[in-house]
Amino acid sequence: MNPMGATDPVPYRYFRVDLVGEAAAAPKLADVNVDPHALFEPLTYVREPNMKVTLHPFVWNGIEFVCQTTPVEISTLTDWVNRWLDNGDTKTQDADGLSGVIHSVTFPRVVDSHWTFSVDFGSAPLVAFDELLVALAKLGVNSVSVGSFTYLGPEKRGRAMNVIFRCIAGLLILSMNSLAEEPNRWKKPEAPMKPTGDSQN
Repeated sequence: MNPMGATDPVPYRYFRVDLVGEAAAAPKLADVNVDPHALFEPLTYVREPNMKVTLHPFVWNGIEFVCQTTPVEISTLTDWVNRWLDNGDTKTQDADGLSGVIHSVTFPRVVDSHWTFSVDFGSAPLVAFDELLVALAKLGVNSVSVGSFTYLGPEKRGRAMNVIFRCIAGLLILSMNSLAEEPNRWKKPEAPMKPTGDSQN
């Protein structure tokens, strides 16, 4: 889809919607937003040949890439976008009706001295993410932070952590109740009493 009034260059102005519903007058377009599968402390690893990747909590439909280096040109990134956006609908759908494509990529901009853009990975496989890292390395990017920084702002991260803490607390309470109901569960069984001489008479 090419939104009217878009000023970003092709293919960065294109996007795919998640759902198209039937309607009497016109189709209803809808996006699906999800909560993160897990929250974790940022972790860093090196993606060959020599690019440091710092991974933050994220959702697949809104991953931001914040790069320390601003490339001179972005043709390698644009090639990646064209291949995985598949604007010509050449990819075959799988059994679930998914085409394995990304849904959109924002045009890169420099924000606070960092070169940044975001990707809605849609139904694309993990290999698309890895190929994007390879493309960034070819552009001369040597350090990138990856995460859903805007989507998972402090408020959402706080709510998600509260849910996690409540779940953990609930499990602890259930465990404690279970132990209270079985006070002898962890006691060592007593040895049977040996018969005495009197009991044999």
